[in-house]
Amino acid sequence: MDDIYPLQACPLSKTSSVPLLLSLPFDLECAILDQVSHDFRALQACTLVCREWALLAQQRLFRFVLVNLQPGLNSDCQHCNPKELQRFLDFLDSTPRIASFILGMTIHGGSIPSLAWFIQATLSKAPRLRSLAVSFMTLDPEMASQIAPLDAPIPDAGPSPRAVLDTLEISWCEFNGAKSLFDILRLFSRIRSIRVWSCGARSGVDDTSAL
Repeated sequence: MDDIYPLQACPLSKTSSVPLLLSLPFDLECAILDQVSHDFRALQACTLVCREWALLAQQRLFRFVLVNLQPGLNSDCQHCNPKELQRFLDFLDSTPRIASFILGMTIHGGSIPSLAWFIQATLSKAPRLRSLAVSFMTLDPEMASQIAPLDAPIPDAGPSPRAVLDTLEISWCEFNGAKSLFDILRLFSRIRSIRVWSCGARSGVDDTSAL
């Protein structure tokens, strides 16, 4: 970064000994950040350069998010805790600007009765979400009695136009019948591209005709 814009070359403020960065052309700022957009640590460092760079870097940091529900290696329980999902929703509530940056989300790992409520709640908080991926999950409503309940029920988002999704990818997932899958599909008025592979019904489930 010093090679691009050496701090020692910056003029000093008359009232402060701290160097002040001169503004770079906006297109150049974006080009610099785009060059490091695949380097998470570099983007984190860019958020510390100045307020303008913080905003531009956050737009790239949170463009695609991963919600990892995979249980730890030492965990005896393969069920994911709905409270982890609630914590993510609380984060979106507390940072609406960051929520507005999210264009894609991947939900990965674990077993849960349903994902529809979580996806619906996320859509209400991240309205620009256009890409959704679900991988290595088991969706089974019969697990409801085995999952720790939330401290408080999820509030109903209320009637609203269903979202449009550019891409839905579902891979390496198991479903207890077709309902768990259809509950996700019916959240959207249109899905431009659907990719489903290596998915099927859980062992002992006969309702496989729609999977």
